[in-house]
Amino acid sequence: MSSRFPNEIDYSERYQDDKHIYRHVTLTKDAYKAMRQLTGDKRRLLTESEWRGIGVVQSAGWEHYELFGKEPHILLYRRANIGLLPTCRATRHQLYGHGTYAYAYRLRMLLMSHCKMSLRTQLMSLCKMFCCSVRT
Repeated sequence: MSSRFPNEIDYSERYQDDKHIYRHVTLTKDAYKAMRQLTGDKRRLLTESEWRGIGVVQSAGWEHYELFGKEPHILLYRRANIGLLPTCRATRHQLYGHGTYAYAYRLRMLLMSHCKMSLRTQLMSLCKMFCCSVRT
């Protein structure tokens, strides 16, 4: 029974569809016990502060969206797939490395809602905003 628990919290590779990016996280035995204590043995989704409190570490924007059938020590997460795939290293680092991902997401949603710019045009605008050169 204990062989199903990893020695450290295990994070899967990301996979995606048109709407979301997904990943699953396998808890250690101690983290699973902490989760059960936190939820009072009830099967329910965890809030961000709860899953961070048991040791899960992920960037902002992930939500615990589903329980994994017969293996409650595996947590399923998703985040919006906004189609924002920065093409240059400086922009990727600024968007993902410094916590400005949410700002870029809001900016892109604003662009999409107020004008008919292509994704490439939006991406170039973001790259220029973050002071990085992009080849056209």
